[in-house]
Amino acid sequence: MSNSDNGNGAHTFSRRTALGICVSAAAVLQQRQQAHAALEPLPPPKSYTQQIVDAIPIKTIRGVWRIREIREGESLCKGKLTFKGFVDEPGKGTVEYVSSDGEREGKGYWLLKPGSITAGKILFSARWKVTYKGGGGSFLYRGDVVLDSTETLHAAGNPHPDAHIRGEVLKPFKGRTGSLQEKHIGEFEADLLQVDKDEDKL
Repeated sequence: MSNSDNGNGAHTFSRRTALGICVSAAAVLQQRQQAHAALEPLPPPKSYTQQIVDAIPIKTIRGVWRIREIREGESLCKGKLTFKGFVDEPGKGTVEYVSSDGEREGKGYWLLKPGSITAGKILFSARWKVTYKGGGGSFLYRGDVVLDSTETLHAAGNPHPDAHIRGEVLKPFKGRTGSLQEKHIGEFEADLLQVDKDEDKL
């Protein structure tokens, strides 16, 4: 056998040896990773209550909302709504309305309850009644609360999620039998301006 053959054989043996070492090292590394993964604790399961909380994007309407409404035979009316909540009843509270020009004011109560489920999220239906001063009458407002984005939740100067409520304006009246009924007389849209702190609960 020539020296060149001996050199080629030694070179081939070296490559095979190096390849075997790499394969062995990779196998050991994979076994270690599998063993480490097996030892890692699993994330704790979420309670049913926590799952429900995660599925609710908007849990209350407490805060200040800007509203625009149009009723039959009337021009566009703009104003602000201030919803305050009760400590022991998070889905209920009082509401105060002031028009943009300050000439119209009213007070009443609001109620929030589950409405529907969309894309795994629970949407709430808001309903409130406002009785206006000076013989302005009483009107009902009903619409779904929709979360637009959570990107502004911690943004400077805008510490609230973008949310809106679109719905209908109803006029309560008594029917022929004396039962209370509701008549659709307009549409409204409201968007969230400010979220109240827990210290502001009634």
